[in-house]
Amino acid sequence: MKNKELERHLKSCFKRSDALVIVALMFLSNKKSLVPEIMSIFDLETLNTFLYLYGGETIQIPTVKDFEFQLTCAIALYYKEVKGKRWDWIRKRLDLDNYQEEKVKKSCAYFLKNAKECDLNFLKNISDQGDILE
Repeated sequence: MKNKELERHLKSCFKRSDALVIVALMFLSNKKSLVPEIMSIFDLETLNTFLYLYGGETIQIPTVKDFEFQLTCAIALYYKEVKGKRWDWIRKRLDLDNYQEEKVKKSCAYFLKNAKECDLNFLKNISDQGDILE
């Protein structure tokens, strides 16, 4: 089904909430499916875009702990690469212990080693709008 066809089909389903309940029930039978939960948090347009982009794909949603770690790494990378801060300053600013600092450093180094040029250019060109944490 093409994207526009899917959108029309979804719009017709959304007019009848019982159709959505049936869809949710069908996906509930698959214990590994998060479709009912996704249907409850996305509006129609977002659901359509999500299905169009990721339909048929297996995606992994990070844990809160994983997401927090990646966020910490992103902030550290910003301070290091954009602001030119030293690691000792970053460690204090982000309240990292030695172990956490090493993990963040490794993650940032891995990103920089494997990043595409456009990603690095984006990072270098972030405008100065004050401290990222304020």
